[in-house]
Amino acid sequence: SDLEVQRKGCGALWNLAVNDENRIKIATLGGIEDVLKALRTHPSDLEVQRTGCGALWCLAVNDENKITIATLGGIEDVLK
Repeated sequence: SDLEVQRKGCGALWNLAVNDENRIKIATLGGIEDVLKALRTHPSDLEVQRTGCGALWCLAVNDENKITIATLGGIEDVLK
C-alpha cells in the first residue's frame, strides 16, 4: 500500500494495457482488482487516481474486462 509503489504500479499497468494481449493477461492475473484496491486505498492522491483511472480506461477496451470492472464496483470507484 506504499503510495509511490501504487502510483508507479498503476502507471505501469496503464502503459501495458494499451496492448490487446496484455489487457487479458492483466485481468487474468488480478490486475483489475489491484488497480481498484489502489484507488480505494489512496482516494485523495491525484496521481494514483489519474494513473488508476487511466489503467481502467485501457483495460475496459476489452468487453470482458468492462464487465469485471463493473462487477467489482469500479464504476462507483471512478465516480467518487
